[in-house]
Amino acid sequence: MQRVTITIDDDLVAELERYMAAHGYANRSEAIRDLARSGLQQHAMQAAGRRQCLAALIYTYDHHQRELPKRLTRDFHTITTISRRRRFTSTWTTRAAWR
Repeated sequence: MQRVTITIDDDLVAELERYMAAHGYANRSEAIRDLARSGLQQHAMQAAGRRQCLAALIYTYDHHQRELPKRLTRDFHTITTISRRRRFTSTWTTRAAWR
């Protein structure tokens, strides 16, 4: 662990003390560490919301199985419709199992 020195104005210290009392912190270091983690996590989530996401759904199946290709095609169309509503891009890849 590293020691870091910071300067905080009196109003912010008073607010930090109220926060510590309300959440049961024993000292300022614990409270500031948790607040820093929370702030960094929130920032990461906001940044992730601005990034594009890619997903792949891959089936390996026996093409001799009854009605399986039809069911997979139906499921594909359902997934694609839902994905478009949610503004995701869906990539469909299937591969028959070769024996």
